[in-house]
Amino acid sequence: MRITKKLNNNTVVTVDDKGNEVIFTGLGIAWDRKVGDEVDESKVEKKFVIENDEIRGKLQKILVEVPLEVVDLVDSIVNLLKGSYGLEVSDGLYVTLSDHLTMLLKREEINLQLDNPMLFEIKTFYQKEFDIAMEMLELINTTLKTNFDENEAGFITWHIITSTTNVDLYHVHQSTRLMQAILNIIKYQFKLTYDEDSIYYQRFLTHLKFFTIRVMNQSSSEEKFNDLIDVIKEKYQEAYECVEKISEMIEKEYDYSPNQDENIYLTIHIQRIIEKEN
Repeated sequence: MRITKKLNNNTVVTVDDKGNEVIFTGLGIAWDRKVGDEVDESKVEKKFVIENDEIRGKLQKILVEVPLEVVDLVDSIVNLLKGSYGLEVSDGLYVTLSDHLTMLLKREEINLQLDNPMLFEIKTFYQKEFDIAMEMLELINTTLKTNFDENEAGFITWHIITSTTNVDLYHVHQSTRLMQAILNIIKYQFKLTYDEDSIYYQRFLTHLKFFTIRVMNQSSSEEKFNDLIDVIKEKYQEAYECVEKISEMIEKEYDYSPNQDENIYLTIHIQRIIEKEN
């Protein structure tokens, strides 16, 4: 394959026999080479085939300035997330994580450690993703010879979440705040102290994650159980009244009106929490 573009001495762009644009990285792969020359395949260390034009364009811009060690590290992390952890991460993670780790190196130079203002919420609502991020941070610290703590793992957690949900960082933040607001409404209405290790609480958190993401995406679930709403109202009156408060808050703050099915599911989860916590 012939070089169609040189991004820097360690990165070139070419086109394969199927017409797909391919990015190759490797130490000195573009050194003493020009557009039109054959790619020196003996120097190829990483190969990126990104189908999305926008993501591929962003990646090419970032790779101009990203150190090769960061490129290799990000590729290793993405492969671990896909392989060892079985996560379906988007190609956008190559872009966001490369940019993040490049800034990480700059912060290391001036010994700048940032506090994560949402670390508690991240560890509470996204425990699985946070645990993975802690393992990734250990790899990052070892590879880049840095010494960042769990606050940084919290930031990395955001990248994992956005790449697996296709929700942008702003809306992930908003989703997390909404989850906390819903839990607070329930907590104060029923004077509860949550057992965060309870299977019912964990199931409820899982439900809230998907529900709040739908709110952020403005995409309601399909209604299947409308005929049950009167039964639910009568059987779980207090829980349903709490859901009405939650729905009112969501409609006011997020311009989203939960449908009947969503209200039914929320009511059932809240009723379980009430029964188990009391």
